[in-house]
Amino acid sequence: MKEYIAFDIDDTVIRYGIIGEHADIFFQDRTPTPAEGGPGIVDTVLSLIEEMKARCRPEGVCISTAGFVDALHGYVYYAPESMPGYTGTDWKKLVESGCGLPCEAENNVNCIGLAEYTSGAAINASSCLCLSAGDVVGGCFLIDGKVWHGYAMSACQIGYLPMYGSTFSTLASSGALVRKVAAIKGTLGLNWNEEKIFDEAMKGDRDCIEAIDAMCDVLGRGISTICYVINPEIVVLCGGLVASHHSLLPKIRASMEKYLIDPITSSSFIATGAHTRQAGLLGAFYHYKNSRD
Repeated sequence: MKEYIAFDIDDTVIRYGIIGEHADIFFQDRTPTPAEGGPGIVDTVLSLIEEMKARCRPEGVCISTAGFVDALHGYVYYAPESMPGYTGTDWKKLVESGCGLPCEAENNVNCIGLAEYTSGAAINASSCLCLSAGDVVGGCFLIDGKVWHGYAMSACQIGYLPMYGSTFSTLASSGALVRKVAAIKGTLGLNWNEEKIFDEAMKGDRDCIEAIDAMCDVLGRGISTICYVINPEIVVLCGGLVASHHSLLPKIRASMEKYLIDPITSSSFIATGAHTRQAGLLGAFYHYKNSRD
């Protein structure tokens, strides 16, 4: 059986594993993303490839990564500030010259979308908006299973959408939720985090309930804005925030119904992603296979 090494890289963690030709994950692990950014990330990934080559005989390396990615050439042409020195990382060249293995790289939310279309919540959908909500908000749009990259390989970077004098990602991320509650609580807000906010909301804390509702309203408004433009068959919500708190889905749906006119509301189905933490690895594999077939 053919095997592949896969990575899912963001600014806090590098997930990695070995995937079989039928998308079975035989091994997976994770390591913190080096704080120094680009050079440390490259050294870590290349070192992990050599370690995993002792576990299998890989056909290639599949990379899902944060940042704007030129998926045709396999390099990161823009990275977030939280990953200094990562812009310009040419994964295809680095892996193929340094490890002797073919490599393909793609944006992480695009990989999540591919995973959900191929074997998840959006199987065979004619069009799919995949939205990842967690520490940041990101998006992917697929038409007949193919990622719509846009002219400059930067389509659906929805986290940068201007909203209320800020951006969609700044207002609708888990970090925004924590900051909002901490600000309301004042000095008592120093020890608040996402889990504590949801726990206290379940106990009836009005501040936490209202902050969660406000976040869901922003998510619903942002998704609705995108639906007016692309009218997807299905909207799939992924990422740590939604995966950990399934109660958010009906709140977000209710918000969408408030902002969408009926013909679009009734035709857009919304669901949570099926693959959770494995979506990036699987999507990287699917992108590799699609690029090589």
